[in-house]
Amino acid sequence: MDPETPHHTSAHRCADPVTVVTIDRLPRQPVVVAQVLRALSEHGIPIDVLVAGRHHQYEQLVITVGSDRAAEVVELASTVAHRFGVGPVTSESAWAEVTVEAPEGRPAGEVLAEVYERLAQRGIETRMVAASGSTVSCLVREERVDELLALAGGSART
Repeated sequence: MDPETPHHTSAHRCADPVTVVTIDRLPRQPVVVAQVLRALSEHGIPIDVLVAGRHHQYEQLVITVGSDRAAEVVELASTVAHRFGVGPVTSESAWAEVTVEAPEGRPAGEVLAEVYERLAQRGIETRMVAASGSTVSCLVREERVDELLALAGGSART
């Protein structure tokens, strides 16, 4: 086995490039998140990933959307944020989601540790990481996708 590849993992790129949109300084009530989601839904904008959580003393909403709809998402989110006096709304483009899957029986924590070791060795930045079962999904810079796929024994399939 190649020592650079985590034990029998497979990996693939999940979709086209995504943009990460963040709304900061949300109140602890879910009304702003609900309104942002309603606006996106009314405009037919699919969300790839949504994470809402505490960041410093405020809540933060982080969503990923296809880069082709990013400007529209930022405009809609900014309108809602302004209405509630929260924000700012920021965006970061050129991210890609990569999913690393381990064979049955290997816990996600073990796979996650191996993935992070490989990322650290190569200096590959992650924006968000989620683990479930034996699957780890990472947002990495678009220009580093092929490198991560090679490290994890994957392909560019979407």
